[in-house]
Amino acid sequence: MPRGILVELLLISLLVTLTLVPVLTFALKATRPRRALIFAGLWLIVPTSLTWSALRLRVPPLLEHEVEDRPIERPDGGYVSSDTCEACHPGEYASWHRSYHRTMTQAATPASILGDFDGVHLEWKGQAYDLSIDEEAAWVELEDPLASRAGKRVKRKVVMSTGSHLDQLYWLDAGREDRLIHPFAFYHSKRLERWVPVEASYLADPNSIDPVLRPGDWNARCINCHTTGGTPRLTSGTGPNRRGSFDTRVVEFGIACEACHGPAAEHVRRNRDPFHRVSQHLQGESDGTIVNPANLDSKRSSRICGSCHSISVRKARHLGSTRQGFERDAYRPGMQGPDSRVFVEPRLIDPGYPAAGHERDNHAAVLAEVEAHPQLVESSFWRDGMVRISGRDYSAMIQSPCYERGELACSSCHSMHKSPEDERSLDAWAHHQVEPSRYGNRACTQCHPDFEQPSELVAHTRHTANSPGSSCYNCHMPYTTYGMLKAIRSHQISSPSVQESVETGRPNACNLCHLDQTLAWTAEQLEEGYGITPPALSGDERAISTGALWALRGEAGVRALAAHAMGWEPAMAGSGSDWMTPILSQLLADPYDAVRYIAADSLGKRERFADFEYDFTESPAQQQDALFRARMIWSSQPVEIPSPSDARARLRNEQGQFLFAEMSRLLRDRDDTPVFLAE
Repeated sequence: MPRGILVELLLISLLVTLTLVPVLTFALKATRPRRALIFAGLWLIVPTSLTWSALRLRVPPLLEHEVEDRPIERPDGGYVSSDTCEACHPGEYASWHRSYHRTMTQAATPASILGDFDGVHLEWKGQAYDLSIDEEAAWVELEDPLASRAGKRVKRKVVMSTGSHLDQLYWLDAGREDRLIHPFAFYHSKRLERWVPVEASYLADPNSIDPVLRPGDWNARCINCHTTGGTPRLTSGTGPNRRGSFDTRVVEFGIACEACHGPAAEHVRRNRDPFHRVSQHLQGESDGTIVNPANLDSKRSSRICGSCHSISVRKARHLGSTRQGFERDAYRPGMQGPDSRVFVEPRLIDPGYPAAGHERDNHAAVLAEVEAHPQLVESSFWRDGMVRISGRDYSAMIQSPCYERGELACSSCHSMHKSPEDERSLDAWAHHQVEPSRYGNRACTQCHPDFEQPSELVAHTRHTANSPGSSCYNCHMPYTTYGMLKAIRSHQISSPSVQESVETGRPNACNLCHLDQTLAWTAEQLEEGYGITPPALSGDERAISTGALWALRGEAGVRALAAHAMGWEPAMAGSGSDWMTPILSQLLADPYDAVRYIAADSLGKRERFADFEYDFTESPAQQQDALFRARMIWSSQPVEIPSPSDARARLRNEQGQFLFAEMSRLLRDRDDTPVFLAE
């Protein structure tokens, strides 16, 4: 019997008993005790019978294993779920429960859904979507994505969500007799407080007709990192349903305790014995029944994070049967030696790499994946192998000298649980899960203590001690990664290089602050300060500022990063901002939705554009109108006269007039190579 009904029965029984006591007392003292006792019996039988009948007629809550329209939670294989951990680890449980790891995947409920579904109508690329909500669920009416003919409209239930930090994506019941789910074309943005087309947040080729998400993607792909202990469980598709069907199951939705600590059934069984716990504590023994990442070396503890935060492929022999999907037993937190995954490193992409030993298998697996999905390389890496998409921080970090030759780990900066010394609220801690003692340069000086001294820092950076140029992050972890309508810091620790900017197109750290300077200027500074030989540069690279070159001539990913930098406070302070305005205005009509959004966001950080109205998902005609309105606002202000040496770099003549012809020339040379960055 469900626990809620049992509790109600106990409460009713208690109420009847309490009211029966005075009735029986009255009956025993009455002049006609027999009639009084009959009355007391009726008092007990009638309300109890009515209550029991009402409870039988009530629809019991649907149990998880009875759910048929989405993947379900079923702890097995040694997993016990996070609720089991709470009793003994309440503090750790509380901080995890507030984290965005927990809410990475949730069953759709009124409490978990952040978007407004109440009578909302949305349209995107010729398709209409009508949203509604009732006591049962949230719903989307749309053209059936699985129908054999176009135009058939259906009403689908919202059954699951992904994310809750900045944005939330929704998954719909596919209308089949299995657990297949398909993505809703819009997501709810907490940042923007509006519905946004999913395709618009990706840097996706606007001319491509392929959807960025397809029915079944969650079952087969997202499940591997957005849940704990997930198995797709794809049947072979015999009989009338030849497509196969999903019986997808997970141990727990979201990233739960056992995703990092491993299956806990044995740990729970052993530690139920209080004598065992006391003995283990007194003897100072580690608990071998569970993994504590804090007790592992830097490589093994980081590998736990890397199980999701990486660019990886699976070796063919570990893909498992079609029924079970990926092998859940292939990797456990803390394990040593090779596992089913191969982290895609630049050297393994090279067909000529001389792999030996167990690396031979890894090399073959990566080459096979690249052959099957050639877009893997360009959609994940810059041309020199640096990671360029968000959420893959482990793959970036392991290419860093601090990791390869030192003890750098994910836990060097981040904490999965809020420490007792941390005075911030759980909400503040959950935003980035960075320890307060690791903010700013303290993240780096824990291993490089010499730079705690201002004199040493200034001598190294050639900037004043408290300036953005003396921030370790800004120089060695610049904003060269893209994800979800924003630029993100690279997690590969590197040094600024003009050569790399020329060869890969990737913005360098110096010019992300000094947008008004040319690559030639930066090359001179690096040669003078650090002895780095300048590379050969083109005429434009010597004469025109990097901000203008990257924003107007770069490929879409570079344009997105340049637009972000033009709204970044250190760059606006160090480079000036007025000269960038016509360039940002031009990007309001960029072919890529994401570039347009970031440009508008940066434009809005200028006082004159604080109330500028613009929707980055508008039609091309409306984009051109916004471009014209932005230029009119800019041109209505006094002209800023640049110095003669800065004029052409900022696309100005010596009178301060903007060189629109020069901008048109750069636009004609724009790199329109299709770009697809999936995060």
